[in-house]
Amino acid sequence: MTFNPIATGKKIKKLREAAKMNQYDLAVALNVSHSHVSKIELGKRVGGVDIYVSIATIFGVSLDYLLSDEKEDEDTEIAKRRLRIAMALLKDVEKLLD
Repeated sequence: MTFNPIATGKKIKKLREAAKMNQYDLAVALNVSHSHVSKIELGKRVGGVDIYVSIATIFGVSLDYLLSDEKEDEDTEIAKRRLRIAMALLKDVEKLLD
């Protein structure tokens, strides 16, 4: 596994857009500036480990997926993320039905 800041930034942008978030929303969630998020997404700035852990947690992906440059795992990771979201929604529905 190699770390490619540009590839990681593209993944973050893709995840952010899929979550219907803008850079300001993500910046607030991470407690950083909008420009910091922008530079990470462009691969112009490397965030600290804590930033990447937070981003992975926010979007429900593994840190390994987020930081790796391997693209073949992308569909699998997206499917896992969708499954986790569906399971969480099912739990919420079960609570409402109780």
